[in-house]
Amino acid sequence: MKKIKLKGNSNQQKEVSTIFRSKEHENFVLIEKNFLNDNRLSFKAKGIWSYLLSQSNKEIYSVDLEELINSSADNEISVDEGLKELKQYGYL
Repeated sequence: MKKIKLKGNSNQQKEVSTIFRSKEHENFVLIEKNFLNDNRLSFKAKGIWSYLLSQSNKEIYSVDLEELINSSADNEISVDEGLKELKQYGYL
């Protein structure tokens, strides 16, 4: 079991979720689904959060706006709105 931490623009770090990884199934990830049931979040924010949790192989993962834009069909404004929403509700 591996704990990851995400950090946004602030220096404050917060434990956010547990990711279980298996070498024989590197294309799969299991994550806690509490955030999926958070009705304050849009599907856009939930998708970004799922993506961030699935990408992190490091203890601390910095959110890179360009990386997110290049990894989806969403434009900069859309991705930025999703990140602001995640920050507003304490996910970043």
